[in-house]
Amino acid sequence: FNQPIDLTAKDHNWKIWAGTDESGKGDFFGPLVVCGFICKTPMLSTLKKIGVKDSKLLKDKDIVYIANQLYAKFSPFIESIVLMPEKYNKLYEKFRSQNQKLNELLAWMHARVILNLHEKHNFEGAVVDKFSNDNTLKSSLKDINQIKLLHKFKGEEDVAVAAASVLARYLFLKSMSEMEKKYEMIFPKGAGKNVKSAAENFVRVFGKAKLRNVSKIHFKTYDDIKLDGVK
Repeated sequence: FNQPIDLTAKDHNWKIWAGTDESGKGDFFGPLVVCGFICKTPMLSTLKKIGVKDSKLLKDKDIVYIANQLYAKFSPFIESIVLMPEKYNKLYEKFRSQNQKLNELLAWMHARVILNLHEKHNFEGAVVDKFSNDNTLKSSLKDINQIKLLHKFKGEEDVAVAAASVLARYLFLKSMSEMEKKYEMIFPKGAGKNVKSAAENFVRVFGKAKLRNVSKIHFKTYDDIKLDGVK
């Protein structure tokens, strides 16, 4: 437990390793999702065959197909945290009260996923897509400092991170679909003008207080919504 975290590796030759990635960070509506996937060398041909790659390069229908294949074939090697907006907003406010921001919350989620995977399986190291400075993640991973960590830009080039990115995006899309069915309206992705319009429509029907249940209220979009006579 007293070995330092390895943050200097450029690549790895691990035979069993974990990868994590997130989805929903830049989306006003919907959850923040972090997923982890454990890859073993013998899995590589199967992962390639079912089309695993960076989720940003895939259409939504392909993400759904690949994610279902991953769950069917490798369910024991998957871990995820889905923070729906109501829970997300409470946690974000808790982190802000401790002078921490979104990157600290993300680091905590990545660390939690890696810890949960490590409780089930032994693996040689973990690859995490670089979303903040190394110290942010390092402090959240102090409980697992015996695990080598590769914290890199374009982490999705690693197959374990790519699988995690597909799973995270799938769970984000699934959660958005469930929200749309519940409220019978479309929630656009991102944080552009169409998102603000959708948020204003939501407020007209449900009131601004209910936005906490469907959106990340620290976004500027939330403060920009000012409708006369609507609370």
